Amino acid sequence: MGVSDCALAGCRADVACGLARTHHFAELVAQPAHAASSPSEPSRVAARRLVARELPAEDDDAALLAAVDRVCGRVVDSLTRWFGPYGALALLTRALARAQSVQPSLAEISVNSTASPSLSGFGTSATVHGVQATADGAIALLAVLTDLIGRLIGSDLAETLLEQSAPGVSAPGTDHQTATNP
Repeated sequence: MGVSDCALAGCRADVACGLARTHHFAELVAQPAHAASSPSEPSRVAARRLVARELPAEDDDAALLAAVDRVCGRVVDSLTRWFGPYGALALLTRALARAQSVQPSLAEISVNSTASPSLSGFGTSATVHGVQATADGAIALLAVLTDLIGRLIGSDLAETLLEQSAPGVSAPGTDHQTATNP
């Protein structure tokens, strides 16, 4: 592997170097502040599907809030597994900032930057803005996250990765049931 130019301040680093990958990862995720913050419709549909799968039969505010919290927690855990804690933190921070610009209910949500990133503040947001507004904000956050990941690896693969965060869900086009022959 050869030496390549990094976009940051004339940095020259070997492509295999983790620092170079981090610089280039950050460059791909970063987008100007004036960029459109509204997520794409396919990403919104995928995010709604994730939350809907998690909803129990009873239809109340507590169940909706718990479902949103579980889905977001699983997605964050999956992001950490796929992109590492620093990559997940970068994606979450950027997605939250973009989603907050169009969803006021996300003002109370924050990204905790510990060894394993997490999202917090859903309960506070529900108290301030209402459960439905908080759920709508979480769906917007998941959709923006899907769009950001789609910029890195393509939208179809991004949706598949997030879908796999839901329990009992197999990737599209795969079947985890075992066929038996008579």
